[in-house]
Amino acid sequence: ALAELAAVPRICERLRAWLQLSDFDAHADLVCAEIAALRQASGALLGSEALKHFISLVLRYGNELNAGTARGNAKAISLHALTALGAFKSADNSTSLLRFLADEHEAVFGALVEELAPLAHRVAEAGERRDLAKAVKDAREQLAVVVREIAQHGNGRM
Repeated sequence: ALAELAAVPRICERLRAWLQLSDFDAHADLVCAEIAALRQASGALLGSEALKHFISLVLRYGNELNAGTARGNAKAISLHALTALGAFKSADNSTSLLRFLADEHEAVFGALVEELAPLAHRVAEAGERRDLAKAVKDAREQLAVVVREIAQHGNGRM
């Protein structure tokens, strides 16, 4: 039986294409679920009043800290600035800007955490399965294998 299989032209490539094709639906379903979770997260973030309030606080404090500089009087903040709040330390290095804001505006932070924590959990679960960009790349590679084999077959090489 193995000798007969070995005699089939391009058996390895054919088997690889068949395996890729058989797994494709499952991979596509995972990617679609991850995209749906990200869409839901994006919608929740865009509609979050607590997040808008938090960002306005960060902007207000940032403008106060940067008053008189080119960065003062900003109209918006970047995502990078939001992610870096924990890195901005006090002069004595005892606290961060994020901790200061949390302490000074407990109600805002409480609402933010309450509103976004379940969402963060769902997105983290989706992300744990695998990185979305890698999943899309893997799916493209799988399709490329199948397309190559179909092309080989169309050229009479299978």
